[in-house]
Amino acid sequence: MAVYLTDISYLYPFLPQADLDELVDDDGDGSADTTKFDAMADYVESIFHNYVCGRYQVPLDVTDSTILSSARMFCTRLFEYHLYARRRAVDDEIGSRYQQTIKELEGIRDGKIRFNDPPTDEASVVEGHYNATTLDRNMTSSGMADYGGGDSRES
Repeated sequence: MAVYLTDISYLYPFLPQADLDELVDDDGDGSADTTKFDAMADYVESIFHNYVCGRYQVPLDVTDSTILSSARMFCTRLFEYHLYARRRAVDDEIGSRYQQTIKELEGIRDGKIRFNDPPTDEASVVEGHYNATTLDRNMTSSGMADYGGGDSRES
């Protein structure tokens, strides 16, 4: 049973309802087949879980809105690709988005990407290494002039 894609309306910002209805209308009656939607949602969530289960307990904590929105984003991208692939209608944009999604999921699997990482403009120390941020000094040539660098050099 789907945990993150519990309602078809979560897909509407990414897939117009008319396209979605057409892609899961296997019986030709003009409306989305909810059993196909449910089966696809379960399928893509299982793919998502396979990538994140080495780092996180699955299903993920859906009470954390950041984690829930990230999970929905990944599952929606997977859903889109596999839905179009059923009809052999994957274009370059969908294929590229899918490849990027897989790359990001591999980053989660490998521990390079984490849910709830701090914003990149905050300084952090990881395993004794300082990560430079936008709060650090900007060593420009004019700023270095007093130290014998930059514009202070004579030609």
